[in-house]
Amino acid sequence: MKGSTLGWLLAAGLVAALVGQGSRWHDRLLGSALLRQVELVSISAASSGRVPGNILPAHLELLRRAAELEPAEVGIPIARANQFVLFGDPRSAIPAYRDAMALEPKAVIYFGLGRALLASGDPEAARRNFRIAVRLDPTLASEVPEGSR
Repeated sequence: MKGSTLGWLLAAGLVAALVGQGSRWHDRLLGSALLRQVELVSISAASSGRVPGNILPAHLELLRRAAELEPAEVGIPIARANQFVLFGDPRSAIPAYRDAMALEPKAVIYFGLGRALLASGDPEAARRNFRIAVRLDPTLASEVPEGSR
C-alpha cells in the first residue's frame, strides 16, 4: 500500500473516531442533564414538603433514559436509590445501591445501602455496610445511626 493511501485511510479513521466521540459526548451531556433535572426537582419537592404523586415514576423514567445514554455513570443508580428512599420505599432502593456498587464501590454507596437496609428492617446487614463505609471514609462515622455503630 502506498504511503499516501495509508495516510488517507488513517485520516478517514481519525475523522470517524472524532465523529463517534462527538456522539458519545452528546449522549453524556444529555444523560447528565437528565440526572441533574431529577436531582433539582427532588430537592425542591423534599424541601417544600409537597411531593406530587406522579413524581417518582416520572423520575425513574428520566433516570432509565439517562442510564441508556450513560451506562457507566455511577450517579444514575445512586440517584435512583435516593429517589426510592426520598419517597418512602427504602426496600426498592437496595437493588439500585447494589447496581451503583457494581460500577464503583464507594463509601457513600455503602452508607446509603446501610440506611436503606436499616429502614427495611435488616439491622445486621445495615451495620456491615456502615462499617465498610466508615472504613472507606472515616468522616462518615459520626453519621452512622446510634444503634448501628
